[in-house]
Amino acid sequence: MRQRAPHDEDLKIITELLTSFSFTYGAINVLLEYVYQQLDGKLPYNYVMTIANKWYESGVTDAQDALKEIQSFKSNHEKSKSSKVYSKKDRPGEVRPDWMDEPNDDKQEESKTTDDVVDDEFDELMRYFKKGE
Repeated sequence: MRQRAPHDEDLKIITELLTSFSFTYGAINVLLEYVYQQLDGKLPYNYVMTIANKWYESGVTDAQDALKEIQSFKSNHEKSKSSKVYSKKDRPGEVRPDWMDEPNDDKQEESKTTDDVVDDEFDELMRYFKKGE
């Protein structure tokens, strides 16, 4: 348990939660503790109020409802994470032209011919310098 006095910003959040929402003290404690754990000890006003609004719309009033809402969020979040992730190559509904799947031999042939040209020029230069000696 933390043993520090709340900051002015934290007091503002608590006051807002008490006056704007019909949460019990237990629900507010669960909310604050949840955010505190999720964000490594920080309580951003907008983040807390966003969750509070969602809970209010879901009908959360007490600590037990708040815990159920957290569990529901976590399970939904895990389901969305486990949904199939497609690579750029295998996106559903995307039609790929045939030429994209074929190996690119043209570039290999070009590089071979370029290498041959360089080798030929090198040989020619070597013959030229040998004649000059």
